[in-house]
Amino acid sequence: MEFQGSNHRPLISYFDTKKKKKASLFRFDRSLKENLEVKQLILDTWDANNEAPVDIRLSACRKAICAWNRQQARNSKLTIDHLKLELNRVMSHPSGSDSDIANLNSDILTAYRAEEEFWRQQ
Repeated sequence: MEFQGSNHRPLISYFDTKKKKKASLFRFDRSLKENLEVKQLILDTWDANNEAPVDIRLSACRKAICAWNRQQARNSKLTIDHLKLELNRVMSHPSGSDSDIANLNSDILTAYRAEEEFWRQQ
């Protein structure tokens, strides 16, 4: 197109609606590195086909982790809120034991650390 009152040329773009969206970039969530269930999932997926090349095995592990993550529907804010409510309930109950309170505080701390690790990775 021609210059029209500017030193920039207009650009015409055509968007192909038939193109498929590429899969998003996979990033391993570091908060899962100590999760025993995920470790076992990776081992099982990796060993499922010993004849496959490394790239195929890595792709299978990525797909398995993504599927597992969708099933878990983990939401750290909901987990933290639930643990706080439970801690409030135990602390306000006359028979609330110190060990229950300590366990809940430990669980809340773990949930906060997982949340921090998630945001640090982002």
